[in-house]
Amino acid sequence: MTEKIKCDFNIKVNFKYASTIENPADYITRGLTIRIFKEKLSLWYEGPKWIKQEESSWCHRELGCLSKAQMERISAPVNYDAENEVAISEIKLENFSSLSKLISVTSLVFKFINRLRKREMDPKLQAKAYLIKTMQKQSLSRELDFLLDPRGKSMPKLVKNLNLFLDPKGIIRSKGRIGNSECHPYEIQNPILLGKEHYLTKLIIQEYHQRSQHLGLATTLNEIRLGGYWVPQAGQAIKNVVGTCMKCKKYNAVSFSVPNSTNLPAPRVNFVIYILVWILPVISMLKDKKEITKCIFFFLHV
Repeated sequence: MTEKIKCDFNIKVNFKYASTIENPADYITRGLTIRIFKEKLSLWYEGPKWIKQEESSWCHRELGCLSKAQMERISAPVNYDAENEVAISEIKLENFSSLSKLISVTSLVFKFINRLRKREMDPKLQAKAYLIKTMQKQSLSRELDFLLDPRGKSMPKLVKNLNLFLDPKGIIRSKGRIGNSECHPYEIQNPILLGKEHYLTKLIIQEYHQRSQHLGLATTLNEIRLGGYWVPQAGQAIKNVVGTCMKCKKYNAVSFSVPNSTNLPAPRVNFVIYILVWILPVISMLKDKKEITKCIFFFLHV
């Protein structure tokens, strides 16, 4: 920013620290009563006294208001998104408890960047693509490296078994066997591959488990597939998430243990004896073989 000001206006810019007492901007940003504001009105209009003097007598204190930890956080490395040509600071996924919150916060960052760059793009789609690509770089780095440049590299098992490929956005997808289906869109025919143990995968499973109204593993898996995602060893991954769902634990818990089973009733275990007691007197009265067969057939189906 300093270079841009110097280039556009030929003004030398230096950042120094001014204490709160001498900084009129702090009065508004930190809040104060109307009485104190009236008392400090001259400072608001004219600034501190030393600003009217020679530059040599100005405040020369360095920016010491930030701690070492805060300065390290500000100077932390950033991730570069080549598709959108923006640099986004590291977003810690573990700080978010749901997928919707994570996408909302990330989309706000993209919305702000789009506004600065004066371009019309959907920030939600940008946020989803960024999060998926970040997850795949962390969890599926070997598969991604092979798909980017397969020369001189052995094919990973997932690439071979799931027929993986890179779509135009650089996202790893699995080419399924329903490519000729007219009932399913491109996202379901070629689902996005997720890392089994990544935190983003956990948030996605959690989201679709809630959408399926907590109906269990099979329904959650079906919702994930219809959402356009593919999880390797999905059964175990879903079990790990569903097993920690408090709502499922609450409604599936029983108030008392099931009692031990008792002996079956006598007519159920002695069925053949009861049939013989009833059928033998009847058979003894019949002489025709066809009638005897009909009689046995009748008693067996009673």
